Amino acid sequence: AVVSTQRTSDHYEMAEAEPYSASKEVERLEDNLVSGQGKEKKKSDIIERITESRRQRHKNALEDLHEELGHLNKAVDPQVANELESTKEQISWILSEIHILFTGIENDNILFTYPLKKLQVLWEDVVTLLQKRSNKISDLREQLNETEKQRKEQISELFKHYSALFHEIAYLNADAINLLMDLEVHTSNQLLLTNYKHYANIISQIQLENVVRLRQSRVRWEERLATWRDLHTRQTTDKFTAFMNTPAITDCPDIKAISEQMKCELNGLVDRRFNKLQTVRELKPPSFTCKTVLRWYEEVCELSLTLENTHRRYIAKLAAVGDKVLLDCETVADRMLETLQEEGVCDDSEAQELKSSDLMPLIEEWGARHKEKILRLEEEFSDEAALFKANLHLLYDFQNSAANIWTEYCSRVTSKNIELSALIKKCRRKHDEINQQLESSLDMEMDKMRQDTNDIELKKHLGKATEALEEIAAAYTNFKKDMADVIKTYPDMITSELLNYSVKIRKHLGCYTEEVEENMEDEEEGGEGEVAEGSDGAS
Repeated sequence: AVVSTQRTSDHYEMAEAEPYSASKEVERLEDNLVSGQGKEKKKSDIIERITESRRQRHKNALEDLHEELGHLNKAVDPQVANELESTKEQISWILSEIHILFTGIENDNILFTYPLKKLQVLWEDVVTLLQKRSNKISDLREQLNETEKQRKEQISELFKHYSALFHEIAYLNADAINLLMDLEVHTSNQLLLTNYKHYANIISQIQLENVVRLRQSRVRWEERLATWRDLHTRQTTDKFTAFMNTPAITDCPDIKAISEQMKCELNGLVDRRFNKLQTVRELKPPSFTCKTVLRWYEEVCELSLTLENTHRRYIAKLAAVGDKVLLDCETVADRMLETLQEEGVCDDSEAQELKSSDLMPLIEEWGARHKEKILRLEEEFSDEAALFKANLHLLYDFQNSAANIWTEYCSRVTSKNIELSALIKKCRRKHDEINQQLESSLDMEMDKMRQDTNDIELKKHLGKATEALEEIAAAYTNFKKDMADVIKTYPDMITSELLNYSVKIRKHLGCYTEEVEENMEDEEEGGEGEVAEGSDGAS
């Protein structure tokens, strides 16, 4: 502004230094210079000299305008450079602080000791520093805008001053001066726009770098946060794996105690059933019947059923204890996951995913092993029970068949006894009929004897009575003979049935051969001879 005032005063002094005579000379000029009318006088170059003077003043003013614009830019540019350098130094300091913050969590062992709140505070510090960096950029933008605003105001004042000066010099007409000033303003505006564009590029580059830094810092922080979560997650998984490998789980005391009780009680029932099986040796004739065999079979089956029910009851206990262990393990897993959630390592959905992917397979593996043990026990017991039932059924069939043979023998002997009794009754009935007739005749003769009045009639009837007595005696003799003949057949029948029973038993036992059959025939013949001799002796 001082330079502009000095240049303006110079222009005014130059204007006042023109000779007074020149002005007078202008006054004497003819009115119509173009037509050349009027009287001829001495020619004057005042117009050319005034025009040249205005041209020179106009030229000097234009050069002064350019010079002052140059001085103004030279005064403002260092200020802009200082502001940019200061901002860069402050931004570099902020970046170094961020680097120091992240260096503190590079080590995994140190990172593991950090609580989530401390990590969040660290990120807040990073955000705060980046916000400071962004604020510095905003401050820089405001400072540059203010500087350019002042530059623009100063240029505007210069243009206003020199526009008035150009109009005062009047070398050019008003339109030309306005056009000239528009060109100068346009040139200055281009320069200002170039500066604004340059500043905008610098600020946008720094802001873009700030955004990239923020993103990089966020990615880096999230990576360290993910590592922190992985460390805590792995620790939880390792802790739960160690828990699943403790003796309290791998060799559960409750399961072991129930297994011992089951083994003891089942062994006792097996011994009782074995002792009951041994009683089959006591099933011998004549008490050996199908009912006794069936009773024995039912008692053994009842013990087997008790054994199965006991085994099933203990299997249910083992399954229940296994379910309880699984529930306890799942409770421990849930408690560990709750701790992770409280520490902020994961949310509920991530905890459930961790449980299903890492913890539950360990629990399910233990459950599968326990279930496999139970299934193996059930299969072994089921196979043994099926084999025992099959063998018991075979033994029952064997004993029942033997009892049927004995029952059949007893039935046949009973039938023979009934047949013999029938023959004896028939023989006795026949003798009773004959004896009744003879005794009736004897009674009649005795009645007649009691009615006889003379000896002749008495002797006659006495002889008839004596004959009747002899006939009765003969009838008793015949009855005795018939009874002896009937009884004589009984030993043969019994011997035949015994031999038949012996053959069937031998065949049932699987020890029947042709030699045995021949020996049995010899014994049968010998038995018949002995029976015959016994019959003769009895006679």
